[in-house]
Amino acid sequence: MQTTKYIFQPETASIWTWIIIAAILVAATLFLMVRFGKKTKSTTTKSSNPLLFLLAGIGFLLALTILIFNGYNLTQIKPCLITKESISVGKKSLALKNIRKTKIHREGSGIPFKGMGVDKGTSNSLIIEAQDGRTMIISADFYPINEINNAIRKVKGTGKQG
Repeated sequence: MQTTKYIFQPETASIWTWIIIAAILVAATLFLMVRFGKKTKSTTTKSSNPLLFLLAGIGFLLALTILIFNGYNLTQIKPCLITKESISVGKKSLALKNIRKTKIHREGSGIPFKGMGVDKGTSNSLIIEAQDGRTMIISADFYPINEINNAIRKVKGTGKQG
């Protein structure tokens, strides 16, 4: 029987921020589509209404796409569970006894971009390599990879990485 030693919940605040922004944009562009799509009672029609209706429709489709894909992404991010025998994230699992090494990989463009209060210039990942060649990659965008790496070392009983 596996008892869970560590549970690391994913940080999904950035996804929720984009979902809220996209939902507001969907509502706003839908309102604009209804407003510009109405036929006027006057005999002279505004020539800009069809163009504005088309632009609002394109904005609606973009915002709806952002909303759908971020909602799907939110459903795919699962907690990281570490037991005595294995580490698992969602349906993916690796046995701790088969882990050859773990390392934190830092990748960046060199040009920091600060958006939404998060530095997107670099991206850190925890790479867990198994002896059979399988690899599990855990992103620092959603998980505390330093704590996960330390928990793996504690459970395995080794003081060094891997």
